[in-house]
Amino acid sequence: MELLKIAAFLLPLTLMAQTQDWVRKYNASGDYRDCIYGMATDSYGNVYITGQGFGDKTLCDITTIKYSASGEEVWKQIYNGPGNGPDKPYDLKLDNEGNVVVTGISWGGDETFEDFVTLKYSADGQLVWEKRYDGPAHDYDGPMKMAIDKHNNVYVTGISWGGEETWEDMATVKYSPSGEEIWIQRYNGEDNDMDIPHTIAIDDNFDVYVGGRSISLDTDEDFVTVKYSQADEVQKEQEIQRAKFVADSIAAEKAKPKSKWKTFFKKRNKE
Repeated sequence: MELLKIAAFLLPLTLMAQTQDWVRKYNASGDYRDCIYGMATDSYGNVYITGQGFGDKTLCDITTIKYSASGEEVWKQIYNGPGNGPDKPYDLKLDNEGNVVVTGISWGGDETFEDFVTLKYSADGQLVWEKRYDGPAHDYDGPMKMAIDKHNNVYVTGISWGGEETWEDMATVKYSPSGEEIWIQRYNGEDNDMDIPHTIAIDDNFDVYVGGRSISLDTDEDFVTVKYSQADEVQKEQEIQRAKFVADSIAAEKAKPKSKWKTFFKKRNKE
């Protein structure tokens, strides 16, 4: 009897969870293989997707779409790189101000081949900035993952061909909120073989962690985790917190009720 009561309670919840609200499909102009590679949602229920859309004259392009909570298309942006070749996204994130950041691989032409490309769109779909990274060997450079810290700095990590001496290396690039390239870090394992990142994370102290795999002659493929510290971001956060403390203290002091005795003596002094 108890089991029947539990089942009767859970059944309506199960049925509610299976409700399909809407479905949206997108077919690029090339009528070929279109595929989503990144997605995010905001606090208003809007959905942001990015994927590879095949154009009829541009091969595959980075296509980013915003849908409202009800499934209406709010805006769409199509990115075709300078080489007019294949462009494919790998990750999409939203920053604290509602901007949309997409990173992927983009054909740069015969001089740079494949490059990192990172695109920042405003909440209403306007392109804020576009940044590209071409490694020192000017060959294959492909991002894998991205992270955004609470100051809205953007971190992109991926594979970058370092030449015959180092092969594939882990390349990590940091951009400011305005798109300025702040630093680049490359990791090459001790055996100068393939080093491939698969994930990236930022902790509360703004330390950057990149995780992936590294090939060793003795042990084949191993886990590898690399940490980069950022004293400048820590100092910036401390300054922000100090300024906030001062502003809050001033506001709290102004909000305190005035003493009736102070008011009385002020009136007496004026008289």
